[in-house]
Amino acid sequence: MAIGPLAVVEGLRNAIEFIQSHPEPFKIGGAALAGAAGIWRYWSATAVGKAREASALIEKFAQDETNRAAMRMVDWSGGRFHSKIGDRWTEIRYDEEGLIKALEPHYPGRKFDLGEQIVRDTFDYFFNGLDRIEFLIKRDAVDKMDFDTFFKYWRDRIVGERAEPRHVAMWKYLHVYEFTGALRLFETYGTPVPKQASNG
Repeated sequence: MAIGPLAVVEGLRNAIEFIQSHPEPFKIGGAALAGAAGIWRYWSATAVGKAREASALIEKFAQDETNRAAMRMVDWSGGRFHSKIGDRWTEIRYDEEGLIKALEPHYPGRKFDLGEQIVRDTFDYFFNGLDRIEFLIKRDAVDKMDFDTFFKYWRDRIVGERAEPRHVAMWKYLHVYEFTGALRLFETYGTPVPKQASNG
């Protein structure tokens, strides 16, 4: 299990406090102890900085207008959202049947209308964002469990027991268009995107 930077800092801080309160068994001189304290302060500042950056990144992802539109479609079988086209916003209305149709794999002769293309572009943006998050988690730039405080609800909606027909269409979309990072992200949390939907 990965240990976040704040956990490392907390462990080092506790070790230093223990050594300070039990100096004899360790025979540590004042200079060495001061050096250890300096290391702790460095790690503390670094870890807090990384945690803040990761928190800001997660917040930015969650508040992004395009991501919010995708999450609305994940959550609700019908509704509307706004998409910016050029220099103006266009209202897009959707329903369950329309989402399933919009997320169909492209094949020769299949043309998508403007609303369908915007739905596809919106999910491309959202799933590409999850690709990037998975990369950052793998590089320890974002803590896995910190991100899941935001992501758990959405992955449960997409692949959990409450999955609906539009979510099955999303499974197929993820596999057919090979959003490999997003697929790995679901697997990271023990909720892989079912593969059988990619064979139709």
